[in-house]
Amino acid sequence: MVTGGAGFIGAALVGRLVTAGHRVSVVDDCSSGCAARVEAAATLHRADIVNDDLAAVFACAAPEAVLHFAAQSGVAESVARPCENAMVNVCGTARVLERCAAHGVARFVLASTGGALYGEGTGAAAREDAAPAPVSPYGASKAAAELYTVSLSRLAGMRWTILRYANVYGAGDERRREPGVVTAFARAMLDGAAPAVHGDGLQERDFVHVDDAVEAVLAALQAEGDGTYNIASGRSRTVREVFAAVAAAAGYEGVAVRAAARPGAVRRSRLDVGRAREVLGWTARVDFGEGVERTVQSLRAGAAATGPR
Repeated sequence: MVTGGAGFIGAALVGRLVTAGHRVSVVDDCSSGCAARVEAAATLHRADIVNDDLAAVFACAAPEAVLHFAAQSGVAESVARPCENAMVNVCGTARVLERCAAHGVARFVLASTGGALYGEGTGAAAREDAAPAPVSPYGASKAAAELYTVSLSRLAGMRWTILRYANVYGAGDERRREPGVVTAFARAMLDGAAPAVHGDGLQERDFVHVDDAVEAVLAALQAEGDGTYNIASGRSRTVREVFAAVAAAAGYEGVAVRAAARPGAVRRSRLDVGRAREVLGWTARVDFGEGVERTVQSLRAGAAATGPR
């Protein structure tokens, strides 16, 4: 079962699981995800993890493993609506875990966050044993969701894995509210508009392609024990560097417009990926330049198919 399986990473994951021969159920209320993106071979249950009774869904799906990607993931949105963020990311996670325990689920995988959870970086790559220091409600909600995952999984005798993702980018990021910076830049450039750079553009981020993000889940499903892992490239890039890479791929020769820095956004983020490499046998394989090129090509093809906006 993939919660949030109609979203950006979730839909890509569902497609990969179906290809690998798994029987897949999706739980998504489609408030931000798109039902049309769910692989036809998967079963979609339209349900809200906060407000709907999930007992019937779990009884019907009978999952052996639950991969929890349903979340409110916008940093700025979490600052504007912290209670809503906590309801989805904390209470929603607890409700899914409760159903997992009741139905004897064997393994639970939580999609968490790296940069937003560790808080302001010092320049060194953050390791999994660093104390969480979130500066946004989103980061705080994910830290709480991790604690619920560990405690409730142990009580239920359920295997658990926490994946702390860096900034995930790639084709399929159709979020209209707070899309990833690669997608936001590419959309504007392809529309002939000047992209907005929030702050001075010297903020540093670690990026991981959605294909690599999905492969990390498959690796986690094969892990023998429990654990928390950073899923990232292990290097950081400034927003200005990202702008240049997207501009090159899109053939954009214009400049950016300056916008105010977003509240709750960290200045510097880079994640250590040694544990994921050593324990899961996972490493990021998609080169950033290649990933950006593929993202731009996907958006360009989509724009050509739908016509001018």
